[in-house]
Amino acid sequence: MDSSKDIRPRKCVGRKSGKNVCLFEPPVYRMPVWQADTRIRPFSLSALSTNGPLVSVISFFHTYFSYTSDPLLRDVSFVCSAGERLCVVGPNGSGKTTLLRLAQSQLCPDAGTVTTPVDGSISGRFPFVFESSLPSASVSPSFIAEPLGHAGTHDNAGYDSASPAVAGPSRVVSVGDLLDSTLRHPLGLRRRFDELTMRMSQAAVTAKVAAQYDALLSEMEAFDVWTLESRVDAVLAGFGLGHIDRARTLDSLSPGQQARLRLACILLVRPPALVLDEPTNHLDSEARNFLATTIRSWQGPVLFTSHDRAFIDDVATGILDLDVAVWAALARSEGCDPGGGVHRNRGGYSDYLVEKRRARAAHAEIHESQRAEKRKIATHARDSAVVGHAGARSRTEIRMARKFYADRAQKVSSRRINDDARRLEQIARVEVEKPRLESFSISIPPVPRTSRAGKTGTIAVSVRRASVPGRLSPVSFELAVGNHLLVTGTNGSGKSTLLRWIATSAAPTADSTGVVDVAAKRAYVPQDCCEPADLRRQEERPQGKGLIHPRYATTPFSLLSSGNQRRVQLASAFARAPEILLVDEPTNFLDLDFIEALEEAFTAWNGTLIVATHDSWLIERWHGRHIHLQPYGSDAGGRGRR
Repeated sequence: MDSSKDIRPRKCVGRKSGKNVCLFEPPVYRMPVWQADTRIRPFSLSALSTNGPLVSVISFFHTYFSYTSDPLLRDVSFVCSAGERLCVVGPNGSGKTTLLRLAQSQLCPDAGTVTTPVDGSISGRFPFVFESSLPSASVSPSFIAEPLGHAGTHDNAGYDSASPAVAGPSRVVSVGDLLDSTLRHPLGLRRRFDELTMRMSQAAVTAKVAAQYDALLSEMEAFDVWTLESRVDAVLAGFGLGHIDRARTLDSLSPGQQARLRLACILLVRPPALVLDEPTNHLDSEARNFLATTIRSWQGPVLFTSHDRAFIDDVATGILDLDVAVWAALARSEGCDPGGGVHRNRGGYSDYLVEKRRARAAHAEIHESQRAEKRKIATHARDSAVVGHAGARSRTEIRMARKFYADRAQKVSSRRINDDARRLEQIARVEVEKPRLESFSISIPPVPRTSRAGKTGTIAVSVRRASVPGRLSPVSFELAVGNHLLVTGTNGSGKSTLLRWIATSAAPTADSTGVVDVAAKRAYVPQDCCEPADLRRQEERPQGKGLIHPRYATTPFSLLSSGNQRRVQLASAFARAPEILLVDEPTNFLDLDFIEALEEAFTAWNGTLIVATHDSWLIERWHGRHIHLQPYGSDAGGRGRR
């Protein structure tokens, strides 16, 4: 297959305040497309050359997608090349997960083209997707071992019903079963190699056999079969799974362990591209650092979403922003094409923050400048009309003849009115919309000072030698009313166990020891996106200013995105007006702007707050007490930081 590269940068240079402004669109790559008449031919491995080159890009070309009549993704175009690591950001519900599903062929676009890596020399390896919100209990071996949908190039011709299934039927399997299924292809390559070498030692080597040997050896090198066992051990250890018995069933693992196991399996098969949806969920700092190191050394394209700001800074080479309003406004103000439904920024999260804040400030300045100019023109037009009115008293009638100046004023007025109309037309062509209110106003109901829980100095939470065999080492602390506590620790140290114990005042197991005393009114937000048990009827769902968009007020919880489900959980918790608020992994699934607003709300709240998190960005900027839980069996138990 021949492929061509069409680089078509759109460049517009203008001047504002003495500075050159240059807006451009990244190159657009035309990828090879299989066509039969006017429709795309369903992808087939047999159609590829056995020695075909790897198409090392994920590309979107004028792609549209919608679940309803209103498009969710509009005119999305970008290229993620080999060695690039692009993070997709945007508000909850903007289509981040949908874009990733399009990128790994679980969905077909309504219009446009999506191209993913395919390598015919390696038996058609496909990109794999990781979704942290996927129900872990439904994982089957085929989820990892088989392609996730058909790859290649898609357009709006429709989905091929004969393409491979996304996942097979759910069944209970062991950790070892999942690993064996995941690695059955490279293990099969090793068996075929042994069989082929045995045949070659017993008979004359023909040209056909020699070709088979070369192809097989090339494929084995691509999978690095020779170091497979050591890589399995290293990856499992990197994700904190090295101690897990491979005979354990998947349903006996914690949700976090299941998620990390899925992620480990994806890395082990070495796909030509990585598509990762919130990969740092359920990862402690050690596992996160291992993942970051692995991704930075990945040779193929990497497309991911994440709420972890520090992780984005560590890994991303660019940002794909689905919130394009401010970028489109700046382009329009310079008379350029506003572009499509995604804007690309270079660098990590810190670079993106600087550029976005700068763009928002410029947008607001341009909007205010245009409004001021329009007001000036309107005032000038009114004055011109008054001067030129036939019955108007001339301002200079004392000096000159009234008729002479009235006629002259009429001509001047007409010219001025026409000039003003032209100036308004010019402004209309580059006029930008009013900037959205970018800052959320999240408010947690304050605790009345008249209540017991509002009295300073009163103990709100008392934990004395609380311990759960196998899950939580003994931990003790007291938390006064209005204090904020951050709970950290490695995976399996018992953070979630401790928060649930405090939230319910019930020991997690019959053999739990210690005392947990909590008298005040509580609200608990777990780390998983489960529907709140006391959630009101959909039409009465608590809105919470800045939490839930009105258009989602009547949407069933199960149909919301993970981020919006998280918002509903928070809104439901806030609606209870708690005196003690417990939040497990508060930044999971939320968009970056919302996270910053939520952190500000936590800081300003006068109630008692307990937060458990792995988010290093939040940890580094925490204001309040901090305890670090040690793994079960450690003598230290819970260690206070401050």
